[in-house]
Amino acid sequence: VIIHPVDSSAAVYDGGEVEVQGILCEKPKKTTGGGDNFNSGFCAGLLAGLDVSGSISESQIIQFYTALEDVFDRSIKHIEIFQFDMKLKTEKPIPFKKRSQINIRGRGGTSFQPIFDYIIKNQKQYDGLIIFTDGFAQEPQIHSKLYTKVLWVLPNNNCYCSNQKMLSKSGLVTVLV
Repeated sequence: VIIHPVDSSAAVYDGGEVEVQGILCEKPKKTTGGGDNFNSGFCAGLLAGLDVSGSISESQIIQFYTALEDVFDRSIKHIEIFQFDMKLKTEKPIPFKKRSQINIRGRGGTSFQPIFDYIIKNQKQYDGLIIFTDGFAQEPQIHSKLYTKVLWVLPNNNCYCSNQKMLSKSGLVTVLV
C-alpha cells in the first residue's frame, strides 16, 4: 500500500515500511496535480477485511481499527470494510467512517475464503485489499484472475512467524507496530 499525504510519501511492503519526506509548498499556484493522481493511482478504492473471530482479542480489533483510521487520515478517503469470521458479517461492505465505538459482529472461527470470493466478484471496484487478522485459518483458494493487491496485517511477530509463508502466497505480509 502506498499513500501520499501532504508532506511525505509512505509505503508498506513485505518486510517493512518506508516514509520519504517531501517539500511542502505553503502557497501553491495550482492545488491539483501529481499528488492527487498519486493517491488515486494506487488506492482509488480500498477494501478492508477485519477479522472478528474468537482468536482476535478486543484490543487487537481496536488496534486494527486505529491503523485503518490512520490510513483514512492520510488521505485515502474511499475505504469500505467487512467484518468477518467464518463468513462476511454484512451482505455488502460498509463505508469506513471514524467512529467512537466499534460494533463487533461475530467471534466464531476464521475463514478467509468469503472475503476472497467477494473481491474476485468485485475487484474492479478496488485497487487494494487489506486484511487485518492473526492469520490462523485455512489457506484460502485464490482465483488465478485475482489482480487486486492484497496486504495482510498481523498484530505481532508470533502471528507473522506462524503464518507468513501461507499468507505471502496471495499478497504482502506485515506486522502492525
